[in-house]
Amino acid sequence: MYMFSRYQRGLRKTRTEALTGQAMDHPTHRNESRLISRRKVLAYPLCHFALSLSPPISLAQMNGRTSAADRAFVNRITWGLNSLVATTYAQEGRNGFAIQQLRPGPAALPVSVQERLNAMELGQTPADNVARSIRADEKRIQAAPENEARQALRDELGRRMQRLQSEALEYSLLRHLHSPHQFQERLTWFWTNHFNVSIRKAAVSRVLAPNFEEHAIRPHVFGRFEDLLMATLRHPAMLIYLDNFQNRAGKINENYGRELMELHTLGVDGGYTQADVTALSRSLTGLAVNYEKDETGLAEQYRAGYEHDGLFEFRPERHDASDKVLLGKPVKGGGMDEVQTVVRRLARHPSTARHISRKLATWLVADEPPEELVKAMTATYSRTGGDLSAVLRTMLGHQGFEASLDDNDFKDPMRYVLGGMRMLYDSPETLVVNAQPLIQWLSALGQAPFMRDTPDGYPIRRTDWQSSGQMAARFDVAQRMAAGPTQLFFIDSPPNDTKPLVPDAGHLLYDKWLANNVRPATRQVLAQARTLHEWNVLWLASPDFMHA
Repeated sequence: MYMFSRYQRGLRKTRTEALTGQAMDHPTHRNESRLISRRKVLAYPLCHFALSLSPPISLAQMNGRTSAADRAFVNRITWGLNSLVATTYAQEGRNGFAIQQLRPGPAALPVSVQERLNAMELGQTPADNVARSIRADEKRIQAAPENEARQALRDELGRRMQRLQSEALEYSLLRHLHSPHQFQERLTWFWTNHFNVSIRKAAVSRVLAPNFEEHAIRPHVFGRFEDLLMATLRHPAMLIYLDNFQNRAGKINENYGRELMELHTLGVDGGYTQADVTALSRSLTGLAVNYEKDETGLAEQYRAGYEHDGLFEFRPERHDASDKVLLGKPVKGGGMDEVQTVVRRLARHPSTARHISRKLATWLVADEPPEELVKAMTATYSRTGGDLSAVLRTMLGHQGFEASLDDNDFKDPMRYVLGGMRMLYDSPETLVVNAQPLIQWLSALGQAPFMRDTPDGYPIRRTDWQSSGQMAARFDVAQRMAAGPTQLFFIDSPPNDTKPLVPDAGHLLYDKWLANNVRPATRQVLAQARTLHEWNVLWLASPDFMHA
């Protein structure tokens, strides 16, 4: 591994460059095994969920009884190991831990983290109202005469947009980092990326993109794909991003119809034609965004079919209500009932079953997932009508997934940064309440939330992130991540005399959970570290962390 060997070669030099941090001989004392009360999960019949059983063990026995495969499993379905995950996994075994993650309840975040979210404009004001106020500001600017006052209004709105964009990214990252329902968070990222919307599409996207993740994606990741698809279709973030708010009878915009087939459902090789794209786009006419609280200017004959929910609006007078043919089958013209028909047809199509199953397997198993695994997931999808929880259980219980735990995985930037933060900053003394540094690090690595401008989303194959430039950037990020920057622990600017609090949680968790299951060369290099900061950087640079 380029990054690890670079640090290993420069270890002697590094020590002379006055790296800050506590000496390893004097680690910070803290409760090493915070036990958090947990809800007992309901048993699931093993005939439906045939994972390899690992018996419950005590926390003290973890290091001697867990395997590299256990570590790999944890890293597949969470953003990374921390003490809560380690404790739960030890007590429940692999089956129990997986079942618990597949059945999340309400996510209780640490109090100070929840306070941070509540203090944001996005946490205080409904997204619809924030979007309406942004649109009102834009109209006010357009109506103002071109003078200094108009420029002042522009500057004020620009500052607000910058703050909202920062809040949007931080809101998402703090949820991912701290939620106990880690599989739900991993899947929320996957589906938000699958149904990608860019925060830079329009001013209102700054508030609508995080709302899209929170309300269109997260509640549906263990439900039916059809419901997830409909939730994304009705959300104003998607209608704005792919221009469907401009799609109307007589003036067809095919942007959304094309991506809905190529990216969201059937796949590029899903068997559709240009005629299907046009027919689908015609079925999607009338789906729009309304920033007013009530409909305006609607003729009486259209009122029965009109629908308005938040910013979402279906306007029958803009809809092409004629009959159509989609994927070789007729579609009777109508209103929102027609939209529901085409969504169901796309969601339950065999090509969608294959496309979604393969993409999930590529993301969670391997760049080239075993065909038998993909076939099994596809069969489950088709048999259950797109039940995503059932598809995931098939994947987790398949021998192809089990075998992949012995292969070299590789973390993309989100897994790298969030995994490092969860392991290193896993104590009350180093609770992260400010995600601004994470935004900077992810931006440097090329994978900040909501910042992918193209509808295909960020790459999900491991090889797409293994360039020498990426490794060099990670080396720089590792040194900053490992140093305990004070900004992480304060909602506002830290006092001037605040010193970095270099975390020791990663070293303690390594000793208790990981030490016997890493490469001998990694153990040897880590043993040479003379400060906590140095140890943290070495661990973040190691092949064992990068490939886990």
